[in-house]
Amino acid sequence: MNCTGRHGVVIRESAGLGELLGAAGRLTGALMADGSLIEADLAVIGIGITPNDDLAQNAGLAVENGILVDGSCRSSAAEIFAAGDCANFPWRGQRTRLESVQNAVEQAEHAAAAMLGAADDYDPVPWFWSDQYDVKLQIEGLNRGYDDAVLRPGKREGSQSVWYFAGDRLIAVDSKNDALAYAFGKKIHRGRTDDPENPWQPIPPPT
Repeated sequence: MNCTGRHGVVIRESAGLGELLGAAGRLTGALMADGSLIEADLAVIGIGITPNDDLAQNAGLAVENGILVDGSCRSSAAEIFAAGDCANFPWRGQRTRLESVQNAVEQAEHAAAAMLGAADDYDPVPWFWSDQYDVKLQIEGLNRGYDDAVLRPGKREGSQSVWYFAGDRLIAVDSKNDALAYAFGKKIHRGRTDDPENPWQPIPPPT
């Protein structure tokens, strides 16, 4: 699906890049995986961010895609804690590093509590958002490990959300211009995400 905003920017969803084309040392276009060609003279390539863990590594701390910490945000040196974008922590069976304001704040609060003696492991419900021209993207949870996804149209024209499930448990909601779906997913997560006695049942799309 292509989304064209009022600024004339086209967002191509579920699209893959085949190769960048050029001549005489200059970019001329992008050949997409579906065979379509986009003429271009400039390309911006986003390939992710490498965590700056040089200071921790030079200090002798264990690092691997960030500073390795336990559920209390404690590094391999018991007296040193780490939180935020650079902290790689155990979360629901997998090593995880989150780059968001929400995580930076909540994980720092958890680290401070751990320093004061709290024993609970850090167990966030991640959320993210981004405004792309007139498209608002909002994400609740992480969709890794899902085995079913339900696409639901929103109440406004052009709004929609995708609900991800692992078995019968909701694990994430991605929404586009659908703040209601995002808020509803957030409410479900806060009450039922990890309650095996009351799993959230998949919601069928409206007919």
